[in-house]
Amino acid sequence: MTDDLSVPTGPESRGQNNNAAPGSEEHNRAFGWIETYSGRRFWPLDPRAEDVDVVDIAHALSLVCRFGGHPQQFYSVAQHCVIVSDCFDDVKMETHGLLHDAAEAYFSDIVRPVKRLIQGIDVIEQRIIEAIYGMAGIDPPTDEEYARIKEIDTRLLMAERRDLMRDSGNDWGVRLEPLGFKITPWSWEKAKITYLDKYENLMNRLGH
Repeated sequence: MTDDLSVPTGPESRGQNNNAAPGSEEHNRAFGWIETYSGRRFWPLDPRAEDVDVVDIAHALSLVCRFGGHPQQFYSVAQHCVIVSDCFDDVKMETHGLLHDAAEAYFSDIVRPVKRLIQGIDVIEQRIIEAIYGMAGIDPPTDEEYARIKEIDTRLLMAERRDLMRDSGNDWGVRLEPLGFKITPWSWEKAKITYLDKYENLMNRLGH
């Protein structure tokens, strides 16, 4: 994977050296960190497993609304991830399902048309995913496992559209059938607790 990251310099970089070589640790840390719910510092351009905390992930995802905030009522990314996880009956796939959008805890849920055009975002996201899996002590999904997650993710997307969005008649360009059960939004508090409980259960079953 190439480190094709071009991030503009500026005063918001917290006074560090912006003349470092692109892709280097010094360069990636020059653009600053975010403070998480737990009080940790997290560098989105230089993510490390030791800086990741599942409590931060669950808290952030429970407060991030799907579809850029446009459902008819609040519906969190955390609940979405729990539902994807619950669609599998194998502990490994359940874990991949729970973590599949975990990187959004650190850069939010960017709507797809915008995300496709942001240079370097795939590299940033992949690095964060690797740090999250490093925290969990497991390997990221294989291409085959990712394809299985993506299918469920897309079918859930269409179920969410059916149950949570206005019946606009717009064609979303998806031909997969939506999941058959009704999506009922949880409170952010329930989403956070359920996410954490699910994670703890999965780690125990994996022997971690």
